[in-house]
Amino acid sequence: MTSTPTTAGWSAERYEARRLTIAAGDYDDMLARFESIVPTVPMAAVNALIERGADWDEMLELIDNAAPYGFLIYTRIDIGPVMASAGDGGRGVEYLMGNHTIAERMYRHDQRAMLYAPLRLFLYETPAGKAYFALDQPSPQLGSFGDERVLSVGRELDAKVAALLGALGLPVPAGLL
Repeated sequence: MTSTPTTAGWSAERYEARRLTIAAGDYDDMLARFESIVPTVPMAAVNALIERGADWDEMLELIDNAAPYGFLIYTRIDIGPVMASAGDGGRGVEYLMGNHTIAERMYRHDQRAMLYAPLRLFLYETPAGKAYFALDQPSPQLGSFGDERVLSVGRELDAKVAALLGALGLPVPAGLL
């Protein structure tokens, strides 16, 4: 379902999201484990493929080899120091994590799917010293577009998130698989 703007030039849809917050043990250990199994996107290699007009299959191979769990880090934002300057306790790093070769399989059907690709996740430690892994489950967001092809990719991302959580030694919430 593609949303068509009204005669006023806009449209609005409501949808339900499902936020997952998972106890993550030691904060520093969790950050290190996460960043060791979710590498940073190899932008120099991606750009080189784009610049020489490489076939999409080469991009698929590059990213498949670079992302052992299907995900890459596109952005890392250490928000803790900024919040500490305001007197807030706790630490946290926000990530944009995804895979543009997977995102393309949604983009071709509904470009608005890029609102949720890459995925946004937050690894944080409360002032009390408890660490958590938080993100919104992909399939409810992507299902909001009403296109089974986009939702199918969302379900695939759910499974990849579940596998990533398992690899991190974290519990996998019910309904994610």
